[in-house]
Amino acid sequence: MKSCVSKAVFLFVSLRRQRAGAWTSPLSVRRPCPRGHGSYPTQCLSHASLLSVAECLELYHNSTRSGERSIRFVDGSWYHKGNRNGLFEFLNGPRLPDSVYMDMDDISCQTDLFPTLNPSDLYLMQPPRALLSAWMDFYKIRRTDQVIVYGRSGSVFLPRTWFTLHAVLSHARVSIMQGSLEDWMRAGGPLDEGVLEQSSSVVRAADLDWEQPTRYDSNSQSPSEQAVVSIVDANYMLYVIGDNKCSTKILDARGSSFAAGHMPGAVHIPYSSLLVDPTSGSQFKPGEEMRKIFLAQGVDPTANTPLVCSCGSGVSACSLYLALHVCGRSPEQSTKVYDGSWNEWKTLPYTPKEQVPKK
Repeated sequence: MKSCVSKAVFLFVSLRRQRAGAWTSPLSVRRPCPRGHGSYPTQCLSHASLLSVAECLELYHNSTRSGERSIRFVDGSWYHKGNRNGLFEFLNGPRLPDSVYMDMDDISCQTDLFPTLNPSDLYLMQPPRALLSAWMDFYKIRRTDQVIVYGRSGSVFLPRTWFTLHAVLSHARVSIMQGSLEDWMRAGGPLDEGVLEQSSSVVRAADLDWEQPTRYDSNSQSPSEQAVVSIVDANYMLYVIGDNKCSTKILDARGSSFAAGHMPGAVHIPYSSLLVDPTSGSQFKPGEEMRKIFLAQGVDPTANTPLVCSCGSGVSACSLYLALHVCGRSPEQSTKVYDGSWNEWKTLPYTPKEQVPKK
């Protein structure tokens, strides 16, 4: 098993050599403090992946009272279908205090900006780390700040933004608010209101200078900290599928489209099955309940079996990655996201495909 994974990782890293470090995640990612039924210390909240609205309010008020202003809200609202536009909704308000918007359509590995990294012009590819670092500088987000990703009601893909900051950028403290902007408002949370001008409030990827050193990276992690590759490509997947001795499991987060075509041997675990209400937002079920969902499909989140999360475009795959993280999967255990996912795999003539037999 180790030889299979190590060879595939070596193959992938060699393909990304020209922008070394752009796709890595720290092996020393801090684990969330275990929740009990009593109080939950603020120092534990600062490292939890999922936070309730009440916990986010507590952190925000503590940060404000102390004068540190170390809590930064990032609106990750993005909609796969329909006419809603997360960017326009952010600009029109209301918004969480001093929040910024991350547009996954734009802050991505676009072919016109990064032709060598995305030569196939795939949609929604994860951005290079250098671009993310420049983005953080523009909004004056420090490495020591806690980032809380939030969204409006109906925003179910917040884990993609969490993964981008946590696994691609390697930001130490990133959480998702388990509740919508509307829930925050009902809890009496403070807001920023009024309409913002897009030109002065939202930076586009093309306007960022990612080739220059950044303040964000000036206090980078110690070189002694090890890192693992968190994103893989089609070459990695071909190696995994083609090696009969490889024990890696492929998890597919799509819904009904899984039946029409998927990678051989992929385990179907729809991201929506992990959410309390897939129509309302990115609120995950309790960890033990999610663990049972994984186990029912033959996947033990805490086992040492290497796992690769996939979906249609690399977005909902991040929900599986986060759910595994919440279920207790260790950073030392091999867990990856296939960035191109089915959108790439289905277009390659030499890749094997399967369908669910019709009854």
